[in-house]
Amino acid sequence: MGISENNVFVADDFYKQAKIVCDQIDEINAKNVLELAPGKLATLNYLAKENTKVNFYGIDLPNGQFKTKTSVPNIKLNYGDYHNLSNYPNDSMDLIYIIEALCHAHNKERVIAECFRVLKKGGRFIVIDGYFNEDVAMKLVTKSMMVTDKQQEYHTFCNLLEKKKFKILHSIDYSKNILPSLRRLENTARRFVKYPKLAKFITLVAGDIVTANAAAGYLMPACVEEGLFEYRYTLSQKI
Repeated sequence: MGISENNVFVADDFYKQAKIVCDQIDEINAKNVLELAPGKLATLNYLAKENTKVNFYGIDLPNGQFKTKTSVPNIKLNYGDYHNLSNYPNDSMDLIYIIEALCHAHNKERVIAECFRVLKKGGRFIVIDGYFNEDVAMKLVTKSMMVTDKQQEYHTFCNLLEKKKFKILHSIDYSKNILPSLRRLENTARRFVKYPKLAKFITLVAGDIVTANAAAGYLMPACVEEGLFEYRYTLSQKI
């Protein structure tokens, strides 16, 4: 999701999350950084090239878009589930971050506990993700976005962080800033709805996830504008 300024989308908006992480790497002089669920490695590749003396690590599920082969020398990748970070020793990371993927966790408390274990004392945990403020919106959109409806409220997430002894240092609501990106998705979804025969064919070929994504694209702008959904950056620290 792009984070835009002045209600206008530009291509660089997709790098805002990476720049947020980069600022924290600089601030704490991080040497070992782990991304959970890096997918196609867009953020990891950007950060590794910007910070050549930092060791970057990534863990994600197999059989998807994530591959463990990389030509970037300061990136090391593993297949695995972020509910279990046993590949990484206690107190081994300076910074852990996850972008738009904690929403898929079936047990967020376990993920947070694993991050706490792996982080060094004083290490930082960055989460950039979406949260729902109303049950109706949650039920509608979680099904279309293929995400869990468990523990998806922001206050619940913050309570889990504090329960696991993280101190929240900073929180920014970027909900309005993602509207330009969401409107782009809405336009795509509108075309999908406008041509039902084509939509049916695409669904048969590519599967239900395409239809689900179109539904999410159609619903999300309205959810943000009505305050039913928020997109937040949360920075916390192991104490």
